[in-house]
Amino acid sequence: MHHLNNSLRFSASDLVGHLDCHHLTVLDAAVARGAISKPKIWDPVLQTLVKRGMAGETAIFLHVNCSRDRSGAR
Repeated sequence: MHHLNNSLRFSASDLVGHLDCHHLTVLDAAVARGAISKPKIWDPVLQTLVKRGMAGETAIFLHVNCSRDRSGAR
């Protein structure tokens, strides 16, 4: 959700969130208007998943680049 030109712009995710929880829309709108700040959430499990995901993406990227370099493809 974004606040532009005195109006709120909703994304598809905002609309799905509204169907699940109307109060979430009220909170997201307040954040978009700057009335409240978005809460900081720290989840160590989520952080571990993000690190593993990034490591996996890096490994795939390096594998593809090394394979391409060995084959001489550009």
